[in-house]
Amino acid sequence: GANAISAREGTVVTVENEGNVRMTMTIPKKHLVVSSIDKVYPTTLDCVKEALAQSYFAGYDKPTYISLTSTPSGTGDIEKVIVRPAQGSKEMHVVLVDNGRLQAARGPLAETLKCIKCGACQLVCPVFAVDGPTWGGQTYTGAIGIVWTAITEGVDVANPLSYFCLGCNACNEVCPAGINISGLIRWLKTQRT
Repeated sequence: GANAISAREGTVVTVENEGNVRMTMTIPKKHLVVSSIDKVYPTTLDCVKEALAQSYFAGYDKPTYISLTSTPSGTGDIEKVIVRPAQGSKEMHVVLVDNGRLQAARGPLAETLKCIKCGACQLVCPVFAVDGPTWGGQTYTGAIGIVWTAITEGVDVANPLSYFCLGCNACNEVCPAGINISGLIRWLKTQRT
């Protein structure tokens, strides 16, 4: 996976705290990155800012590791000539998954695609405090998880989950992307099939 991918430079940015992701990028001969289209940002600098925002709003002081990978391994140690591949992965492939995101971008759930998946909304949600990861979708939990479920699995799957939302707007107040999560859930409640 990737926390962010740069459209201009093709750089893949990953954030982690244990160092295991970095190992999976350097030990295998082929490095395969599978990510969603909403993780693509204009530049590498935008990607790094995004990665930092994910960590800060998730409650971390700072991430332990931020890795930037743009191409298979290389070295310029010998006469300043870049030689590829060197140590590490010999090939790098990126697969972008849609899972309903392009369709969502053209519909009433479009602002959901601004979600950086930091989890700040979960930390303030009274329903999440009681039910925890059992409330929301299979992939993303909490209030924003319900909206993501509508995108990836369909409105008919997300609609019943939406009725647990209290509409307190606490999620809206802390969302760094400014997503009107409770408003999106109110819309989902009207989509009964």
